[in-house]
Amino acid sequence: MAKGQPRAWCPQRHAWVRDDDDQGSAQEASSWPQSWIGDHAMKRQPGTPTYAKAQPSPFRLWSTQDRPIYGAYLRDPSLWLHMPEPPPSRLDDADLDALIALSADAPHHHVRAALQEGQPVGQMRLEFIGAHRSKAELSYWLGAPHRGQGIGRALVTRFVQQALAEFPGLDLIVARVHPQNTASARLLQGCGFTATTRQITGLTARGRDEGDWPVFALSRFGALA
Repeated sequence: MAKGQPRAWCPQRHAWVRDDDDQGSAQEASSWPQSWIGDHAMKRQPGTPTYAKAQPSPFRLWSTQDRPIYGAYLRDPSLWLHMPEPPPSRLDDADLDALIALSADAPHHHVRAALQEGQPVGQMRLEFIGAHRSKAELSYWLGAPHRGQGIGRALVTRFVQQALAEFPGLDLIVARVHPQNTASARLLQGCGFTATTRQITGLTARGRDEGDWPVFALSRFGALA
């Protein structure tokens, strides 16, 4: 079809056609069951076709160029309030570079910087459980300037969707939440996670979690047993 030529959506052909192209449409439509078409669907609709653009991923690997913002986030004591692990005793530039390298290269986990308008605002991480990598623990954080803005749920949802697509053998994603971090519990439930038991998740005590933190899970196959 020539560029700039008038177009119309043809419901009989289910395609964009020249606005003056009537060839074959009456014959095609007459052979279709009326219930497929409906009276209103017989009319062409002039217009211009539009196509959805692929949205860029809000995740990427950390790089050493992120060191200043990465370090600022990790040195903030509020970031560690609800984490199982205590904050590192030292975080100089060499430590930050080592952590960035570890986030990209270690096979036991899948780590991505979470982006907002192209800039890192936090982190998403899956730590695989077991040799078959059919289960993974989700953890995530946002830098202090980006909390409470309603972006966490969308980022976690997108990260989980991408992880299930990227790792076809991953059947169960689990998470632990500090008992006082009710906002994180609500976020997970809003993303489709269900409060469950340690037996289902397989999560053991870790750091400040002595086995009594609430746990959540999301199954590739729907409702948990």
